[in-house]
Amino acid sequence: MASFKLSSAILSKLLPVIIVAAGIGISGAIASNPPQVKAKKAKNTAQLVSVIKANLQTEQVNVSGFGVVQARKTQQLIMQVGGVVVQQSQQLLVGAKGKQGESLLQLDVHEYQMKEIQARATQASAQAELTDELGQQYVGQQEWQRLEDSARGGDLQKRLILRIDQLQAKEAALASAKSSLALTQLDLRRTHLQASCEGFVESENIEIGQVVKVGEQVATLVCSDTFEVVTNISLEELQWLSFPDENGQQGSSVKIIQTLGKGKSVVKDV
Repeated sequence: MASFKLSSAILSKLLPVIIVAAGIGISGAIASNPPQVKAKKAKNTAQLVSVIKANLQTEQVNVSGFGVVQARKTQQLIMQVGGVVVQQSQQLLVGAKGKQGESLLQLDVHEYQMKEIQARATQASAQAELTDELGQQYVGQQEWQRLEDSARGGDLQKRLILRIDQLQAKEAALASAKSSLALTQLDLRRTHLQASCEGFVESENIEIGQVVKVGEQVATLVCSDTFEVVTNISLEELQWLSFPDENGQQGSSVKIIQTLGKGKSVVKDV
């Protein structure tokens, strides 16, 4: 019984050593005799394909989108002169339609008419003074011709006798008077406001008896002679579109379809 216990104790101590020694032996055997892998020759495989000839041709690409119709031009009516509003046309009401050149607004013209009369008087006075100076010019030329060559002085004496500076001053005064008269007449015409294009009145801020100032906006006019359709196009579709340029190149053709309801629509090619 004692000998069996002694053998079990010795076996338990030697078992780990035996296992480690066996593992080292097996590892050495595997390392000294590695597995052999046989290389196989690859097989040539061919894939069947079909070939067609590419022909150059033109294809039409349709790009569609929803757009909003809006006026191409919107003009603000701004007064270039000031005064009291004495007349307002029915075409200067919100939503009203007017034609190009049609009368919309009239200011009191009495002040501008009086300024025109004053400008005409100033021009007449300047013209009379110039005529008188031309007479003085004639007298000076006669006097200069009577002087002997020895008695004639330099350029300064000639300018004084011929009254050259006085003549230039009178001519400048007449030109200034004509310019003032032209400006006064222009302001008189500006008291009458006309429609700059055919269209609709979008907004207005004017009443009869109201005093308007220079630069004051009295209305906004939406011109109806030209409209445009604004739509959104994706970047991917934008590459298929061409646009007119300064060299005369035509852009892509456009077809506008407006749905009216009940299966009806209006089609317009642009």
